[in-house]
Amino acid sequence: MLIHYESQFNERISQLLLHSSFHLIWGEESEMTFLTVDKDEVVGIGSLWKNSIQPYRDYIGIYVKPNYRNKGIGQALYDSLSLNSEIKKFQISIQSTNESASSFLKKQGFKLARKCYTPVLKEFKSTELGSSSVKGEIISYGMVSKFNQNDAVELQLKNYIDFHQSINPLQQEITMDQWKEIVLRDLNTEHSKLLLADGTIVAYLFCYDTDNEEEIEIGYIGGKEIDSVDNYLSFYKGAVEKLHSHYALVSIEADDVDPYAFTVLNCFKYDADKSLDAYIL
Repeated sequence: MLIHYESQFNERISQLLLHSSFHLIWGEESEMTFLTVDKDEVVGIGSLWKNSIQPYRDYIGIYVKPNYRNKGIGQALYDSLSLNSEIKKFQISIQSTNESASSFLKKQGFKLARKCYTPVLKEFKSTELGSSSVKGEIISYGMVSKFNQNDAVELQLKNYIDFHQSINPLQQEITMDQWKEIVLRDLNTEHSKLLLADGTIVAYLFCYDTDNEEEIEIGYIGGKEIDSVDNYLSFYKGAVEKLHSHYALVSIEADDVDPYAFTVLNCFKYDADKSLDAYIL
C-alpha cells in the first residue's frame, strides 16, 4: 500500500534506510515523501527535496527493501513523486556499482550527467607530471589580503557556475556573501593554496578539515584559464605533496565535468569504476 508520509513511521523508516548506500532526505525535511507499507512494515520510500542554492531541479531518492524489489514498488514511488513535482525536472545520485538503479533510471529517461570521485590520493602515476617549475607566487589563503581572498572566491564561483551550468545551475540570485559562507565553511586557511602571477590569482586549491584529524579533503581546484590547466599542474602537485607531509590521508572530491579537479585526479592511481553518479531528467 502506497501512502503519504506520517511521522508515526519514523523509526521504521530509519530501520529501512540503515543499509541504503546513498543520502536520502525524507519526512518533514523534504518537500514530499511517499511510503510503501506492507503489514505495518515500511518496505519502500520515495522522497523529493530541494536544494536552495541549486533550485532548478528537484532532488529525488527512492529505496526499496531488497526482498521487495522487482514488484513495481520503485516504479509506483517514482510515478507519485513525478506526478506531484511542479517543475518535472529531477536529479538523483547513485553509486556507479548500483546497476539495477542505473537501469531503472535510464528506463525513466534519465541521462548520466556527472561522475564524482572521492578517493584518497596516494601514488602519482608519473614523476614527470607537473615537473616544470611553478610560474608565480604560492601563498596560503590565510596569509593573503582580504582583497586577494575575495578574488579567490570569485574565481572559484566562476569555475563552479561554468561546470554545473548544464546539470543544475546555481541560484541566479545568490550573493557573494552567501557563497562565501558556503565555500569558507571548514576551510583550512593554512593548507588552502593560491597561485599568484603579477599580483593576480591564476589558480587555487581549497582544502577542508574533516572529522578525522589525520585527514584533509581537497574540495575545490581551479584556475583562471582552462587552456592553461597543464601549466598549473606543478602548483597543484606541489600543494598535494605539502598536504601529504602534514596528513596521513589526503582525499579529494573531483567531478568529471570539472577539468581542473579531474586533471589533478588523473595524475593519481584510483579506482575509476567507483563513483557517485548524478543522473538528470
